[in-house]
Amino acid sequence: MAIDASDSTVRNAVVGAAVAIAAAAMTVVGMAPAAAEPTLVDTISCHSADPWGPPITNGSPLRIDIDVYNNVQFPKDGARGPVLYLSANNPRAGFLFEYNVETTVRWVNTTTGARGKVIIPARGRSASWEGSLRTGHGAVQFTVNQKIGALAFFPMVNPQYSSCGGAAVV
Repeated sequence: MAIDASDSTVRNAVVGAAVAIAAAAMTVVGMAPAAAEPTLVDTISCHSADPWGPPITNGSPLRIDIDVYNNVQFPKDGARGPVLYLSANNPRAGFLFEYNVETTVRWVNTTTGARGKVIIPARGRSASWEGSLRTGHGAVQFTVNQKIGALAFFPMVNPQYSSCGGAAVV
């Protein structure tokens, strides 16, 4: 089958148009603003007595450090911004027994007057949890109340309580 000059011209025009469209699309995508990284604002301590206690553990408290982030565009829990993101970390990992955690965070945006309460449940081999506070932009004060229990045939055995607070600007 022979290809004449008109078929070649049409093919070149189609290929040229496709290349131009692809180049334009890559230029537009390349110009899109990059997502900003979350900013660690503070780390607060909110230690608690260990519900397992002696003789299972050595009796030392659970060291719980809560990292506070702002500028979080895509929080893990799917919340839409602007949010204040809290991530509680307990370095005692790999413990044989499990914990149930129920955290209540009450917050107030002192700039706008908005208030809210978030309940964050968690379960695992460490007393770690994380969640978003949908505060809107402004100065935010918050109080964390943790209830940490041993998971031993029942969900919340020997619950232990701790409280702490902090502030950040979103």
